[in-house]
Amino acid sequence: MQRLQKPDYKPYFYDITLRDGNQSLKKPWNLEEKLLIFDAITSLNIPAVEIGFPASSEMDYLSCVELSKKADDKTKVSVLARAVKGDIDRALCAIKEAKNSRLHTFITLSPFHMEHVLNKKPSDVAKIAIDAVEYAKKNIVNPNCDIEFSVEHFGDCEENIYFVIDVLKEIAQKGATTINLPNTVERYRPARFINLVKKVKEALSDDIIISVHNHNDLGMATATTVESFFAGAAGVLFKRSWRACRQHRFCSSSGCT
Repeated sequence: MQRLQKPDYKPYFYDITLRDGNQSLKKPWNLEEKLLIFDAITSLNIPAVEIGFPASSEMDYLSCVELSKKADDKTKVSVLARAVKGDIDRALCAIKEAKNSRLHTFITLSPFHMEHVLNKKPSDVAKIAIDAVEYAKKNIVNPNCDIEFSVEHFGDCEENIYFVIDVLKEIAQKGATTINLPNTVERYRPARFINLVKKVKEALSDDIIISVHNHNDLGMATATTVESFFAGAAGVLFKRSWRACRQHRFCSSSGCT
């Protein structure tokens, strides 16, 4: 029987409870509550924490400002921004005093969502994504800040995966160092999603970090996450969130960052 080969990279833990978990609450956490949860997460030596979505509300913006100041240089604090200049400006302002930070921006590239949600042509959506990363890169003032780009609904990109790969190559050239591949709605068995992850991993350079964010709609997020590790992903996120606890894997062929 063939033995499973051990990957040559280590897991990297990335927690998004304070952002993704918070958005599911009827009453979002205030600063005091977020500080309690942040302290609990960092007490576990989790190296990266997504602390909020600054453009979503003044309360969340102010919480991100305070949490980014509180975090030491061993904890990477990340904030979310849609692929629009206003969100990116707000996010970068929120983390400008962080010792170790990340700007996380996103847009969907799935055929269904580009046509029926964004009501845009693929070429137009590609331009929005690429321009957003380029804008973020040019406006980062903190030398300790990097960029993550997420393909929202990546799990629904099977039919246009090579279009997605071409867009991601340009996004990486513009300055994104992490590419996140979310299974935003789990519709398929793990093997189909993992096949897409492999294609992206093989197409991008080794210095690009690949992450996956698996949702648990069909109850297979853990299996998909484990197998994604062996497909080139490394790292695990612990979080309590909506839709029965999502799984997020943060991965790198070059090891932890």
